[in-house]
Amino acid sequence: MLHLVARLIGRHQLQVLNLYPFLQKYLVPTQKEVTKVMAALVEASHPAVPPEEVRPVVLHIVRYFVTEAQSPEVIEIGLNTIREVCARSINILTEEELTDLCGFRKHKNKGVSMAVRSLINTYRELHPQLLHRSLRGREATVAVSRGEVQAPQFGEMQASEKIEGLELLAAKKGKHEKEVGDGMDLMSEKVLSPEDFKQLRKLRLQKSIEMQMGRKRPAEDISSSSGSSSESDAEEDERGLTGRLPDQVSADMLSATPKRARTKAERLARVKAGRTDFKEKIIERAKNRKGGRTNKENARNKPLLMTLRSKAVKEKKARTAKQKLASMRGHIKTLRKNAAHPKRRR
Repeated sequence: MLHLVARLIGRHQLQVLNLYPFLQKYLVPTQKEVTKVMAALVEASHPAVPPEEVRPVVLHIVRYFVTEAQSPEVIEIGLNTIREVCARSINILTEEELTDLCGFRKHKNKGVSMAVRSLINTYRELHPQLLHRSLRGREATVAVSRGEVQAPQFGEMQASEKIEGLELLAAKKGKHEKEVGDGMDLMSEKVLSPEDFKQLRKLRLQKSIEMQMGRKRPAEDISSSSGSSSESDAEEDERGLTGRLPDQVSADMLSATPKRARTKAERLARVKAGRTDFKEKIIERAKNRKGGRTNKENARNKPLLMTLRSKAVKEKKARTAKQKLASMRGHIKTLRKNAAHPKRRR
């Protein structure tokens, strides 16, 4: 029920200010299923909530979750929650508080460092002015210096007079610089087709990724990654773009990455789960192969009595000591030559 109420508040941007202090009481690391409470907090956050109402809850998470005294799993959960809340609300953290959280990017635990880098990528796109100059990335630094990115303000409404990202589509089509500047001429002289909107969606997604990664992404990478996906997958990829509804958040999405197996039984279980039955692979490969058996396979499957009466075995038994020594030296030479590249049994 709590999750349903939080989702309604977030989707319809309702003002239920008593919910946040109520959730704060249950945000402690020892609370059972605390990730579900955090998921409700994330979905109840939206830009219409005053920052002073959500800020105490976020600072409470920083104080009790994101500390050196806690385990890496608890720190990762706290960082994931802070990232999702700050992506939905506005002006929650200050520059000093964000700098303290970014200090965990060099943590020895991989999950914690990845959670911090995800938080940095979020602020690169939403509010890069709060990040230190060394953490902004090249694309966000250039955008800030040109004045393309403005600091978000509470209660500010962004009214658009044109389709967002239309100048990217005009630049893609190789229009004149004047048309690239405002993109309005492209709207007045041409009706955009469904293919144009699909290309526009890809260009907006590419620009969002460039802001988060701090560098330009090759065009072939964005085309290969988004060209094979369906229309529904493309809409899901637009989660971070402006004007889209925030996606739902579950407790599993905020939980920490599973730790590595420590006991011997757990390690053996993982080894057995990852083993491949090579006998079945050989049988399947033989079935799919064109033609019959090879001569080596026929010789290997030859009956033993026939092998003992063969000419090669009789000559081998009749060899002298000098011939055996020469054969042994040849075997040793071959083993030294092919030690790094053993032959695969066929």
